[in-house]
Amino acid sequence: EGQRLQAPTRLLFGADDFYIPTAALENVEAHGDDLTLEIIAGCGHWLPEERPDLIADPARALFG
Repeated sequence: EGQRLQAPTRLLFGADDFYIPTAALENVEAHGDDLTLEIIAGCGHWLPEERPDLIADPARALFG
């Protein structure tokens, strides 16, 4: 309790994820100082395989 993510964090989740329901992500941004969540419509659990085009740019922005 009381621990927060302090590193910049970007969460990309597929709206149709069979493993992690989007309801489980409610208020997740409150757990980090610089945490953003993006739900990707039309994608499931394997976002890098389903939409690599949506992964590359946010990764470059975060790590570049």
